Amino acid sequence: MLLLVVLFFVLPILGERWRRRRTFLETRRRIIDTYVFPPEVLDTLRRTWPELRDWQIAMTQRALRSFFIAHLYAGPDRILAMPSKAADALWHAFILDTRAYHAFCEDAFGRYFHHLPEYRMAEGPASRSASAIDTLWRSTCEQAGIDPGKATRLPILFELDRLLRLPGASRHDPAALSGSYSARRGRFDFVLEIDLSGCGGDGDGGDGCGGGCGGGD
Repeated sequence: MLLLVVLFFVLPILGERWRRRRTFLETRRRIIDTYVFPPEVLDTLRRTWPELRDWQIAMTQRALRSFFIAHLYAGPDRILAMPSKAADALWHAFILDTRAYHAFCEDAFGRYFHHLPEYRMAEGPASRSASAIDTLWRSTCEQAGIDPGKATRLPILFELDRLLRLPGASRHDPAALSGSYSARRGRFDFVLEIDLSGCGGDGDGGDGCGGGCGGGD
């Protein structure tokens, strides 16, 4: 009798909730994917690195969108690491355009997305920082069609600074990141709470996560 109740009543309700959440996430993701950053925000980035060309500015925008998508799917309470100085600089510039940033956050996330400084990322147990890296690693890999446990290339967010040839750019090793991710996934005390339903690939292609800042509500 209990099984019949589950089959005829509980499962349809859960299925409808899953479909609604997937539709919600897909709608919000399209908002992020198609968002056009204000020209003033991009001008701020150009003043930071005058040598950047238009295609490099476009690449930086794409990388930051990838970070925002990772936050969308991870959920408002999940902290993410930020591995790129360039994407982080664009995020800083975007936040300073308070009206545009508030409107974007409301449309994309339904709430304000706070920036978390580097020193806050270092607070608390090491597992917090590891989880922040692994959450972002998995999401950006999934977006790029990469197996996060067996990566042979990097998602754009982890490779951006090197591609832009920024001074002191971190050189991330996809094999090392995959190995660390897989090792932590195998431990009982590491739980990755992330919903990647509908998170498809867009074909983007040293261990650890540099750049310093992260995000979380």
